[in-house]
Amino acid sequence: MTNSPANSTPLNLGLVSSNQPNFMHFVPLFQSFAWLLYVTALGWFILLSAVNCCEAQDAEHEIVKWRTGAAFDEFSKSPISVSWQHAELRSHLMHFARSQQLAIVIDRRVDPNQRLDLTVKNVSIEQFLLRIAQATGTKFCRFGDCYYLGPPRNAERLLGINAILASGRQRKQTVLSRSEVMSWPNLSTPKEVLERLAMENDLEINDVDRIEHDLMYELNLPPMRLDMRLALLLSQFDCWFKQNKSSKTISIIAPPKALKASLRMTGYDADKELLQRLRETAPTCKVTKTKRAITITGPTQELEMARNVVIESFEPEMRSLEEKRFQLKVENKRGLILKSVAEQLALEVEVAEDCQSILEDIVTVQVKDATVEELLDAILRDTNCRYSQDGQTLRLYRR
Repeated sequence: MTNSPANSTPLNLGLVSSNQPNFMHFVPLFQSFAWLLYVTALGWFILLSAVNCCEAQDAEHEIVKWRTGAAFDEFSKSPISVSWQHAELRSHLMHFARSQQLAIVIDRRVDPNQRLDLTVKNVSIEQFLLRIAQATGTKFCRFGDCYYLGPPRNAERLLGINAILASGRQRKQTVLSRSEVMSWPNLSTPKEVLERLAMENDLEINDVDRIEHDLMYELNLPPMRLDMRLALLLSQFDCWFKQNKSSKTISIIAPPKALKASLRMTGYDADKELLQRLRETAPTCKVTKTKRAITITGPTQELEMARNVVIESFEPEMRSLEEKRFQLKVENKRGLILKSVAEQLALEVEVAEDCQSILEDIVTVQVKDATVEELLDAILRDTNCRYSQDGQTLRLYRR
């Protein structure tokens, strides 16, 4: 980056004062847009704007290569920074899921259109999901190679079911152990999905009428066992299933009322302080540890609370700004884009008086795998202004 001339007259974009009338309207305008910004473990910084709603709808039909297994485990601890303002839950969370290649399911009973104001910095992906759950009155859990967000009791139940299935219990090779992708088109009904599962697996499913009629959002998840696919679908209708004596027949029943399970959390190290907090949070759970894993055994309600304590204890490893690569696709006022990027990078922006006019231009900025210099060059493209960085201050000035 070049040095700014000594005679430049900087104006502070981050601090709005009475002698800066050109910037007074930036704050309400900025608050009126929903922004998504995050940094991944690879050091990427990604900015998505909700104003491009048509592109968002088209993207929902894209085929995504979801992360699974060990790649899912490792990536779930990726450091991110997110700023959502008046953000619609479903559209933003589905954008996040596709871009990060982490499948996420929102329960049919969760309002998809509710708006969130949420800002987090340097947290893991699971810490971010925990904040969303807290803001929406829901809970989340990992279920196979996806995340589930839904009503608290159901999330706790699915957390236990996932732990039981992942541990190897009930893994007798039957039709229920067949692994396939889980998907259905938009506006599918649960009856249609169950009929298709029955046909594909040569099954008879009894008591389908217990499932209320609904029109469901499109779904596309990585492969999972048939018993997990059934659990994920039926649990959203407060139902469960059992395999009858004939392995070709399944009946829909009421969900289990109480479950105990063992949850193994890899990549975490429990010191004495964390172990004490776990005992206080989940007094009836048994906690054991190894060098890189914590195993918690107990009722699912306490299991979920103990898991959250472990998640919150994690400190993501951040990368330096020079190591990061940026991906951005947005159309908006140049000043708003610059302000949002600067806030997420913890930079204060000062703009010389003869560069203030470019901040009002509506521009489209699109970069992929870009360095910070390439990102700023793209924001200032086709202008006569340049930038310099001095510590945590980014200055714009006329060439």
